Amino acid sequence: MTARRVALVFLLVMWGAGYVAVPGCCPDLCRVDRSAAPEAEPGDLPPDPALVTGALENGFRYVLMKNSRPENRVILHLMIEAGSMHEADDQQGLAHYLEHMLFNGTTHFPPGELVKYFQSIGMGFGNDANAQTGFFRTVYDLNLPSGDVEHLRQAMRVMVDYAQGALLLESEVEKERGVILAEKRERDTVSYRTFTASLGFELAGSRLVRRYPIGVDEVLQTAGRDHLKVYYDTWYRPERMTLVMAGDFDPDTAVTELRAAFAAMNTRAPAAPVPDIGTTAHKGVTALYHYEKEAGATEVSLETLIQAPQPPDSAEEKKRRFVRDMAYRIVNYRLNELEESPDPPFTSAVASAGRAMQHYEYASISATAAPDQWESALTAVEQVIRAALVHGFTRSEVDRVRRESLAEMDRAVRQAPTRESEALAGQIVMSLAQERVFQSPEQERDLLAPVAQALTPEMLHEALVKTWEPDARQILVTGNAVIGGDAGPEENIRSVYEASLKTSVQKPEEKAVQAFPYLPDPQTKGRVSREVTDADIGVTRVDFENQVRLNMKKTDFKVNQVVAEIRFGRGESAEPENLPALCELGEGTVNESGFGGMKKEEMRLALAGKKAGIAFSVEEDRFLVTGSCASDEVRLLFQLFYAFFNDWTCREEAYLLTLDRFRQEHDELRQTIAGAMPLEGDRFLAGGDSRFGLPPDFTAFEKVSLNDIRSWMAEALKQSLPEISVAGDFDPSQVEEAAALYFGGRTQPVHANPGPDSRKNPAVPAGEAKTLTVPTKIPQAYVEVAWPTDDFWDIGRTRRFMVLSHVFSDRMRRIIREEDGQSYSQYAYHDPSQAYPGYGVFHAAAEIKPGAEEAVIDRIRAIAADLADHGVTPEELERAREPILTGIRELVKTNDYWLRSVLSGCRSHPERLDWSRNFINDYQSVTTDEMTGLVRRYLADSRCVRIIVRPEEAQINP
Repeated sequence: MTARRVALVFLLVMWGAGYVAVPGCCPDLCRVDRSAAPEAEPGDLPPDPALVTGALENGFRYVLMKNSRPENRVILHLMIEAGSMHEADDQQGLAHYLEHMLFNGTTHFPPGELVKYFQSIGMGFGNDANAQTGFFRTVYDLNLPSGDVEHLRQAMRVMVDYAQGALLLESEVEKERGVILAEKRERDTVSYRTFTASLGFELAGSRLVRRYPIGVDEVLQTAGRDHLKVYYDTWYRPERMTLVMAGDFDPDTAVTELRAAFAAMNTRAPAAPVPDIGTTAHKGVTALYHYEKEAGATEVSLETLIQAPQPPDSAEEKKRRFVRDMAYRIVNYRLNELEESPDPPFTSAVASAGRAMQHYEYASISATAAPDQWESALTAVEQVIRAALVHGFTRSEVDRVRRESLAEMDRAVRQAPTRESEALAGQIVMSLAQERVFQSPEQERDLLAPVAQALTPEMLHEALVKTWEPDARQILVTGNAVIGGDAGPEENIRSVYEASLKTSVQKPEEKAVQAFPYLPDPQTKGRVSREVTDADIGVTRVDFENQVRLNMKKTDFKVNQVVAEIRFGRGESAEPENLPALCELGEGTVNESGFGGMKKEEMRLALAGKKAGIAFSVEEDRFLVTGSCASDEVRLLFQLFYAFFNDWTCREEAYLLTLDRFRQEHDELRQTIAGAMPLEGDRFLAGGDSRFGLPPDFTAFEKVSLNDIRSWMAEALKQSLPEISVAGDFDPSQVEEAAALYFGGRTQPVHANPGPDSRKNPAVPAGEAKTLTVPTKIPQAYVEVAWPTDDFWDIGRTRRFMVLSHVFSDRMRRIIREEDGQSYSQYAYHDPSQAYPGYGVFHAAAEIKPGAEEAVIDRIRAIAADLADHGVTPEELERAREPILTGIRELVKTNDYWLRSVLSGCRSHPERLDWSRNFINDYQSVTTDEMTGLVRRYLADSRCVRIIVRPEEAQINP
């Protein structure tokens, strides 16, 4: 399900990850301006001893951390304490515009050269080199493939150019204007419109609601070099900058290089006063109603928010936050249970509390519901939070969060040696942004484990009550609910809230925890008929006498991590033609149902504190039960797998919940440009095959009954031989013993491994075109040019198509984005089928404005024609291949790669093992002639398929 709740709830989820992904702009950091208030007094929290920190004489700061996972990789973030908050009225959008311009010509990198440099050292523009602009921050990202002196020196050259070397050529400013406006148009969505309306209500009086980072058309259409330079020189100052680095480098060398790069940096303009953020002061009960016809659901939220100063970080403050978060974890468990009950009032819900943008304290509980259920949803969330405020928590609930938090702390300590540098750098940035001390997992456990051990219902109740102490309440109802009433929708909303307050709420009861596993173990273990170890790649294959296969690879990539999956059946390729929504609806229903002997919430309670968990999924050529666990939970993971295969179930309430969620998603998809491809375009590219995309008519979902899903699952399991694959930090003898006990002695079905499906394979409608219209008021369009290719199983061809897609994407970026200014997002990719012989599609797509469809399609076709006529150049090949090779070198050191790409399916496709042996060498051997040959063979203009998605004509110019 797509997340629809925006404004504070949306932002605060993203703050938890370190960034603020504001719809319609680039992400931001939520730290208040350092010069806007006095420095906080130092607290009593010692930082992680692995950090190397310092400041230069000019005020430039740095935070470094050496880390060897992955090897050689170095992650850099240059944080500039300047964003849209700092813009004057006539500068709205210039912070974001400037961020774009720093990729279009600097002191050491003339226009067009910076991206080439990134690609030459194995970095993908957008993935490894990017930037984000928001309210308070602009952050420039750089991921290096090596931490040697030369790479560090060049990285500092790039970063110092960002800091002070922008050329801001007028010609480049003009060229980028189209890209900026295209990005603004692309970000104009139902979610963004709801976001601005909601934030305007929640932060009324704040400067933030008048400074959205994407800017305003009046400024973006007229801004020139001089405007950008004034902002650049005023706010890009050394004392407003911090360089964060994490990765495989020598800190002493890094300090030497950053000093050489930044020590001489001076200010270029007088410092400007930081604008006042304004005053937000809610009183009484207020309501917001914001209607969006094209939304797929309605969001209701009950909140409280006050403007309050940021307290200094300290041990006591960190403990307070921990206790508060445990209280809200319990509230969320109650919401989960209500969501999974018969006839639930909403399809999803969440509660949280904390700080927003450093200036605000908030508490919120919100839910997603069908438009005709907004009253029930609002009543439900009000009563859930009131029940907790009035009656507090039970001992069993507190015991659950205690077990979970202690186990999470222990796992974090165990996994600390194999943390990834990218995650570490992001966590350091988050700590700086929130003015919190970055500590190691061991330091956090030493501080918080005693608190967890001492948790009581009274402590958590007190923490919850404090978050709702402000007497003002804000109620938001946004989305597709039509609310009337003689007194107006806002008064209607308040009336529902006040009526709910008059209903008494019950004290929660203590819950007994059921034991898992509840099924008895099998009586006999299976016997091994064959065991083979490929020593060069560390893969062991075990065949049991009942034909069950076990594939294993023990690794040291991630301490205390085990990932596993069981593959069976033919997946979506076996979906009946008369039930085109069966796989989607079935997957959700099975996952929401739990097991026959235990419901989903009962399972979560039974496994509190454990890492082990499983999920069911449907892919085009197989069904999967995927799982993960800690190293000492292997037997528990196999007990979960065993319960699935022997006691799976499909509950009616799970079926109805899943159906409602798809109804909401479908309602939104059919009214948005982005929804046209999954509803109609994907199926068109498969020649109308119903196994592709989603049914355009929702009645197809309603025609799938609960019994249909039960029969589908039973048949898939009856006709399947399980293939078990396990990768990670485990004892192979324990895995083999668990597989032998729970699956090796399993009696296999008589009709295992059925013959091929009688349905025809999908076929791309070569040479055809289709125009799809969408009833939307948002002026966006989408075009795609696609060519039929071939299936997945010639791995050399598949890999060369991967390189070609990078070449094609780069040409689209340079021509459609940079030269024409027609699009912000454009890309090419290859999608070869693993289920359907001979079926594959090469896609080239762009998100554009209505009216430019034919021109952009012509550009895409011209790119293919030019590649066919003149070939792929050696420079293009190298710039495309190097980022792929860098990614591969890291990918092969992950458990997920070995599980999904090598082990899974190697019983029927043993060539997967050889693919892992020649992965890098094969990509290194790709030639320009091979690339050009693919274009000439597959991308002929006469074979291309054209798709246009545009608003209905009456909606383009309302």
